[in-house]
Amino acid sequence: ARLFRDPREAAARIRLPGPVGHRRGVIAVALLVVTLQLLNIHYQAWVHTELIGRLGIIDRIFNTPSNHRMHHSAALRREGANFAGILSVWDRLFGTYVPPEPVQAYGIAGVPAPHNVLDMYAAPFRGSKVQ
Repeated sequence: ARLFRDPREAAARIRLPGPVGHRRGVIAVALLVVTLQLLNIHYQAWVHTELIGRLGIIDRIFNTPSNHRMHHSAALRREGANFAGILSVWDRLFGTYVPPEPVQAYGIAGVPAPHNVLDMYAAPFRGSKVQ
């Protein structure tokens, strides 16, 4: 008088609560993660373009290309600015916001620019000092 003839039959009938135990839930979560990653990749590509100028009120709320250019500016007198991923409100809140202005050069002041892609990825491991 066993309940199940085969242990696999018992395992097939066990349902865990929430999306973990449900195949459709797991697939939905995976699709959500992939979709958000794709949106983030496209947003980061948009933020790093020089083709878009100031966007008015949108610049005050979101991290836009003009705001983000200041993050990469070599002429910035203080270390670190405009760190926001999406909302520039965080930079204003923590005092790291620098208003957009024309950027003459990108990079870190006093550190030579990399010559190629491999050089760019290897530079942090070389321990190059700011001159």
